[in-house]
Amino acid sequence: MRRLSTNRSTGALVTHISSMCNGKGLPEKVKVEAFLTLGCLKKGWQGIDEAVRDKPIDRALVTNISSIFSGKGIPEKAKVEAFLKLGCLKEGWQGIDEAVKDQPLNQALVTHISSMCNSKGLPEGAKVTAFLKLVCLKEGWQGIDEAVRDRPLDRALVTNISSICHGKGLPEKAKVEAFLKLDCLKEGWQGIDEAVKDRPLDRALVTHISSMCHGKGLPEKAKVEAFLKLDCLKEGWQGIDEAVKGKPLNRALITSISSMCNGKGFPEKATVKPS
Repeated sequence: MRRLSTNRSTGALVTHISSMCNGKGLPEKVKVEAFLTLGCLKKGWQGIDEAVRDKPIDRALVTNISSIFSGKGIPEKAKVEAFLKLGCLKEGWQGIDEAVKDQPLNQALVTHISSMCNSKGLPEGAKVTAFLKLVCLKEGWQGIDEAVRDRPLDRALVTNISSICHGKGLPEKAKVEAFLKLDCLKEGWQGIDEAVKDRPLDRALVTHISSMCHGKGLPEKAKVEAFLKLDCLKEGWQGIDEAVKGKPLNRALITSISSMCNGKGFPEKATVKPS
């Protein structure tokens, strides 16, 4: 059983190496060994190689790095270390690096960054910090930065954004804010923005949107609104739009459609609504 486990571990490593070297040809032995002996890729690394000398490789971390470097070749030690030393990637970071100096890496956050930067190479430290400083990504944000200045990151929201921006790189502040300010994504929206100005985001709806737009980038307002205004998506619709004008969205139906259209973008009206 132990031999099987070892074989699986080796197989996973070979997969990661092949991902990074996709289209690059077989890597040199020295480069592979140098990568796999990096102290910064070992469990518990905090900047001191000696402290983790006998620790095993952090498999999840290698997975994330290989995703970022898919097709880019095996990365240099200096670049990997610089990325993993970023204070903004540590647990509990709120903008002050010194406050989290001894904290471990936030593995979930690294995974989200690796998703957005899939095949893009390591992002610049300044860009990662700028993204994670976006106030619109904090819990309870409703358009007023000051009101949530000391709040933590909204983990579920970061998950959704990373899904939408998979392989697209870190999104710009203006685009993220514009998406999260869409009134059509607020609870109870029925086509009138003013009626939901003070309402919170409809979390389930944002999750469904992120599923359909996986890897597509943040969608335009017009496309989101057009989809959510479809009467055929409302409770009780049986072919007559007028009969469901004031009805809410059919949540189960939205869930099913988002699953079928995962990574395909918003379906056209004619496709959803049979003639």
